[in-house]
Amino acid sequence: MRNRTLEKVDLYYVLFYVLAPAAFAIVVTFLIHLLPIRNLWILVGIGMFILCLVFWSLASSRIFALQLRRFEQQLDRQGFRRNYTFQSEAAALIIDINTGKVALIFLWSPFHPIVINASRIDKIWVDDGKFGFGPFATSKRVRFNFQIGKRKIRINTFSSNRPWRMDTDYILTGISKADMMAELLDRAARRNAQ
Repeated sequence: MRNRTLEKVDLYYVLFYVLAPAAFAIVVTFLIHLLPIRNLWILVGIGMFILCLVFWSLASSRIFALQLRRFEQQLDRQGFRRNYTFQSEAAALIIDINTGKVALIFLWSPFHPIVINASRIDKIWVDDGKFGFGPFATSKRVRFNFQIGKRKIRINTFSSNRPWRMDTDYILTGISKADMMAELLDRAARRNAQ
């Protein structure tokens, strides 16, 4: 777990996640087609398609939550003190300020969590996603970013489908969370450098 490369997306996991339900649906539909009952395969095919859509919609977040819980238990057994855990829709970041360690797990790579020394973080910054100027400035996303080597990690503290004015509570809360996370990462990195 500690010496793995930083993998935000596990290609094999994503392919299996997409192709396994589709292959299952095709095989079941084909086997039903072989039965002598006329046009049953059409109904089963539609049902399997709906089942695949439900799986694709719900399973990734459930798998991620389960793997995050297991990862946290594993960290606890190893003596990792979880001072702060931040979970967004696509990643979770766990910080141990005392030892200067940072643990990461990503939605599309839930079976490859990683623990790194915070001193490996080269750069930390907040992106408020500001678009426009003056009173017309809006944002759809606020995030904190950090760079490990050439890899940029972006973790949203707020995201929306519609733009929000910069003075709304949503944006201000997102900026506050992002500033806090950037400060915690910086503190962990300084602690690890000592």
